[in-house]
Amino acid sequence: MTPRTVLMVTNNYFPYQGGVAQSVHASTQALLACGYNVKIVTLNIAGADQDPDYVHRLPTVLPMEFKNNPIAVPWRTHAYLKELIETVQPDIIHAHHPWLLGHAALKIARMRDCPVVFTHHTLYHAYTHYVPLPHKITSFLITQRLRTYYAQVDHIIAPSQAVAQAINTDQTETPISIVASPIRSCFFTPEKALSTTTQPRKLLYVGRFVREKNMPAMLEAVALLPHGSYELDAVGYGQLWHEIQTYAYDTLGLNPAHVRFHHKADQASLVAWYRQADLFLFPSSSDTQGLVLAEAMASGTPVIALDGPGQRSIINNGYNGYIVETVHEMAAAIERLTHDEQLLEKLSRGARTTANNYTLETHAQDLIAVYEMAIHTKKRLK
Repeated sequence: MTPRTVLMVTNNYFPYQGGVAQSVHASTQALLACGYNVKIVTLNIAGADQDPDYVHRLPTVLPMEFKNNPIAVPWRTHAYLKELIETVQPDIIHAHHPWLLGHAALKIARMRDCPVVFTHHTLYHAYTHYVPLPHKITSFLITQRLRTYYAQVDHIIAPSQAVAQAINTDQTETPISIVASPIRSCFFTPEKALSTTTQPRKLLYVGRFVREKNMPAMLEAVALLPHGSYELDAVGYGQLWHEIQTYAYDTLGLNPAHVRFHHKADQASLVAWYRQADLFLFPSSSDTQGLVLAEAMASGTPVIALDGPGQRSIINNGYNGYIVETVHEMAAAIERLTHDEQLLEKLSRGARTTANNYTLETHAQDLIAVYEMAIHTKKRLK
C-alpha cells in the first residue's frame, strides 16, 4: 500500500497541554514511522517557537489564556488554510475539532473533493460551564453543530465505545470506527517491585486541576484511609491548582507529608511517577478515554476509578483495576489492595497486558484502515 499524505487539523497543539494535543502528536509519530507524509496545521499561540518542519501555524490575534493554557483567535483562517491545502495536496484531511480550523478545513475539502475523517475526542456537553451562555442554549448549539459536522465528514473516529454510543444517539449515517489513542513508547517500562503490606501504598493522580476532573472526590476517598497507610502524589496543573490544595489541607485536614502536589512534570518525571506508584486514581466522570490510564498501566500500575465513559473501555474489574461508584467504594478498594499483595500483583500484570493495545504500531494500522475506508467511500459534493 502506497503511503498517503495526511493533513492533521487541530485547534490545540503544543505548547497547549491536553489530551487532544498529545493524541495528535502520537498519531503523527505513528504514521511517520509507517512512511506516511504527515502535516499538522494548528493555531499560532504563545510559546510555539520550536516546531518541527511538519507543523504549520496559522496567524492569530488576541492572545489569551484558557484553563492556564495559551490560546488565540484565528485570523483569515479560510484563506491561509486554503493556500496550505493547495500546497500540501493531502490525500485525506483528519480533523480533530468540529469548529474553527475543523470547520474551515471541511469546507475547503468539499470544494477539492478530499475525504475528511473526524476524531470525536471530547464529550463537549460536559464543558458547557466554560461558555458564558445559559446551559440549554450552549447545549443546543453544540448538538446542532455536531449533527451537521457528522453528516458532512466521511468517517468518524471514536476513541472509546462510550463516545461511539454518544455519537449514535444523534442517529448519524456516517460510518464510525473505534480507534483508541496511543501512548508513547517511553511509558512502557520493565516490571517493578510493588510496595509490601508493611509499607504505605503509593497512590498517584496525573491530570489537570479543573472542575470536570472531579479531584475533590478522590481527596475525600483518600481522607477515609487509615492514617499512614498511603502516600498520594498529585501531578498536574490547572485553574484550580490552589483551590484543590486548600481543600485537601484546610478542609479535609490531609497531611502535606502524605499528600503532595507537583506542578507540570516533564516526560521523564511522569515516567518515574508512573513506575513508582502502586495504584493510579482516576476520579473524572467526563473523559472520553483518559490516556493517563493507559500510561499508568504501561508501567504495571493498576487503576481505581470512579465510573465514567473513558474508564469503561479500558478497566476490567479484577483484571487491571476497579471501577467504583462512590467515594467510600474507592477508599475500600484502595484499602483492600493495601493488604492483598497477591491481588495487587495480579492487577499489575493485567494492566501491563492491557497497555499493549495502546502501542503506536497498533494505532497506526487502525488509523490507516480508517483512512482507506474514507478514501474509497468519500461523499461527493452535491
